[in-house]
Amino acid sequence: MKQEFLEKRAERNRQRGYRVFGLLPGLRPVPRGWVGPAPDLYVEKGRSRVAKLVRTEAELKDPRTLEAVLSMLDNPGLTVRLFVFSRKSLRAAKALRAALPSWSLRQRVQVFPVRKREGRPWRAYDYYQRHRLEWAAGVSAVLVGVVLLAKFHFLGPAFSAYFGQGIEAGLRSGEEGGLI
Repeated sequence: MKQEFLEKRAERNRQRGYRVFGLLPGLRPVPRGWVGPAPDLYVEKGRSRVAKLVRTEAELKDPRTLEAVLSMLDNPGLTVRLFVFSRKSLRAAKALRAALPSWSLRQRVQVFPVRKREGRPWRAYDYYQRHRLEWAAGVSAVLVGVVLLAKFHFLGPAFSAYFGQGIEAGLRSGEEGGLI
């Protein structure tokens, strides 16, 4: 799974014009001047330099991974992307990122969960399935707005005509001495 993921990423980045390095067959491991251990995949284009690592939960909890990430960050302008396949790995990756010594280093490490894309339903339906409560609240708010608008638009003149005559009649009777 890891090998397929890296091959797809390498091919996608190559098509987009990036120079690709990595631990895949047919690729150079790292460019000249690289500091630290070789990442699973390294891509660069112009000033954009990204090291991509695919790690499991056990690998992320290993202190050598933190040391490797810190030594990779010695390369100027490098962003490290950690790709994980499970929720436990995601938690471990976020903990590794939080363990970095400074805010500026944490900003250069990004964590991405990898999701399977085969057999995905229609995107809008998929969004609806994940956010049912928000959809229900939005639809309810629109319906309430339509009902209130209709109430004031259609029934407003009737209420003002009916109650408006009563108020005017009460004021007229007050002028005549009926109301104090």
